[in-house]
Amino acid sequence: LVAPTGAVSGSNSCDVNGDGAVNVLDVQIASDQAQGKVVCKASSCNQAYVQAIVNAVLTGKCTL
Repeated sequence: LVAPTGAVSGSNSCDVNGDGAVNVLDVQIASDQAQGKVVCKASSCNQAYVQAIVNAVLTGKCTL
């Protein structure tokens, strides 16, 4: 088994915190945005948004 690195190269919308990597920190921020705990900076912060971030962490491909 190979653990996903969560790295997605280049600038993309799945890198929610803008640190150059898509990882669990981005998932946490996206989840907080979807729950209204922090300001949503995407066009729509909902379950599909959070799932897209999770998928990007697991696969390395952002679909947003």
